[in-house]
Amino acid sequence: MKKTFLLSINILMLFSTGCYISPVYKTKRETVSCKYIFNYKTFCQCISQAESGDAEAAFGVAEIYDRGSNFYNSKGNVDRDNRKAIEWYKKAGDLGHEEALRKLYYGFVSGRDMPQNFLEAERYLIKASDLGFEWAMLKVANQAEDDNPDKALELYKKLASMDNCLAQRRLSELHIEGNIVPQDLCKSYFWSLLARVDTYERCGDFHHIITNGTIKKLIDKNLTPEHIELVQNAASNWQLGQMPPILPLVQAEKKKTPTHIKTLLPDFIRVSKVKHMPIKWNPVEIELSMQLKENLTSSGLFNLVNPSIWVVASSTTSENLNAMNNTSLGSAVAISKNMLFTNYHVIKKKPYIIIKHGDMFKEASIYVGDEKTDRCVLLVKNIELEPVKGYREYDTLTVGESVYSVGSPQGLENSLGQGIISGKRKFGNQEIIQTTAHISSGSSGGGLFDSSGNLIGITTFKISDSEGLNFAIPIESFTH
Repeated sequence: MKKTFLLSINILMLFSTGCYISPVYKTKRETVSCKYIFNYKTFCQCISQAESGDAEAAFGVAEIYDRGSNFYNSKGNVDRDNRKAIEWYKKAGDLGHEEALRKLYYGFVSGRDMPQNFLEAERYLIKASDLGFEWAMLKVANQAEDDNPDKALELYKKLASMDNCLAQRRLSELHIEGNIVPQDLCKSYFWSLLARVDTYERCGDFHHIITNGTIKKLIDKNLTPEHIELVQNAASNWQLGQMPPILPLVQAEKKKTPTHIKTLLPDFIRVSKVKHMPIKWNPVEIELSMQLKENLTSSGLFNLVNPSIWVVASSTTSENLNAMNNTSLGSAVAISKNMLFTNYHVIKKKPYIIIKHGDMFKEASIYVGDEKTDRCVLLVKNIELEPVKGYREYDTLTVGESVYSVGSPQGLENSLGQGIISGKRKFGNQEIIQTTAHISSGSSGGGLFDSSGNLIGITTFKISDSEGLNFAIPIESFTH
């Protein structure tokens, strides 16, 4: 029975590759090195080993098919066969061979050695990264900087602790840029010192980051001799696998717009990452027939709607949110006990979100959203919101009637603005309310109310360098 099975395998091998593996070889389970294949017999033996799960053998066979080979002083040659080469590269990649994974990734991206296929390229890249291959981890980290900065930072830190100079260089840059993480000149200097060691041996033509004019000027201007000595000692004592010690936080002086939300998060708030990229827009049901009739004074209107207006803060990482670095500020309006309307641009690419009202802080997540129309609905748990009391639809509004905006411009929580409806516009298929009621940075996502306190729109944008050209999305746009 066993001999019959071996004979069947040999027949298949003979027809598919031209190779015949003797039963003696199969029985003894001899192995050969397939890193360099110099003769046809070794080639055939490597095919057998590859079929048995040898990743190095599969890669060696793929390379032979990739270039073809006229073996010197050997019976049998191998013609170049791109289809078979791809097949064996895939087998080697699936077995975790690093060079095969690299070949497959770049091949599928470029479309030169194999048909272009971005999904396949991504699959092999993620596999290589998960296996800990540094080139793939760097590529994944770089791609994640915009959409998943937390993942990018995690990978860069892991690579830097492995003494990868490119990751160390990027961490130095990130701590200067202050986007993914708050600006930290001591950490930037620390990572730059490590990145410079044995530069050409580890990184090829890597240029010394510390010689970059902007970075050097920042360090010279802002780090004291004591800071420099402390960081240099930390870098000298650093060992493989370590992260940097706690260093003084030093930032370059820069002018910032005043805001009352500097110390937004108290110590007891721990914000977790939420999936903030909506799959698609789904309408939200609200009772548009609820309409208030009594005209109110400005103060009476504010007292009525104020409990429903919240500040929204979102950022790329929890570290940035706690430091109020690279953070978007906006507003939101409660329309139910657990939902709020706001603008999509307030939370775009910033997956850490909280809402604030007075001394109350709560995490929020995206329920639905649509970037094109700038609509977004936030969802909160473990809290009961106080929703607005009434609504009015776009068709019932008249140009010239009084309206009020309530939002948090520049973080000045729940500020009241007064004006009129100055126009009813249409941008493409989107109806827009034009108003003279004040709107500025931080007001996005706030409420626009009529004189009875009915919510008529969500304040969205203003035209720069102009007075009174402010716009809001009609409230019923969120229901279709």
